[in-house]
Amino acid sequence: MDAPQASDSTYFDIRIDGTGSMIRYAMKGFWDAAIYARFHQAILREMSKFHSRGEPFDLLGDLTDFPPQLQTLNDARERLVEEAKAMGLRKCGVVTPNPIVKMQISRLSNQFYKFFGSEAEALAWIAED
Repeated sequence: MDAPQASDSTYFDIRIDGTGSMIRYAMKGFWDAAIYARFHQAILREMSKFHSRGEPFDLLGDLTDFPPQLQTLNDARERLVEEAKAMGLRKCGVVTPNPIVKMQISRLSNQFYKFFGSEAEALAWIAED
């Protein structure tokens, strides 16, 4: 059986990984504030499921089809990181081949966020203690 998911099939997909405490998300296309607001609410809803149980969680982001965005959206995503950490985020591995996207969100990169060229590399980093 597939894990429950939240989706706006044109722009994002969010689902709980059935193997553990991980939320997988994929982002694609050019976004505006309304699309971001839908994503924000959908991912907060998924994170709150772990938070309500007092469980930490990891995020695995797929940005392979996500082009560079307006700075206002990157700023909003930075605020979302703070919300995620407050709700129990342990680590977020982000897969993106685009150096500009990586540069745009690199200020999120710290002990919680790292960028990778493949999902396998991201999963290996998340699995490290």
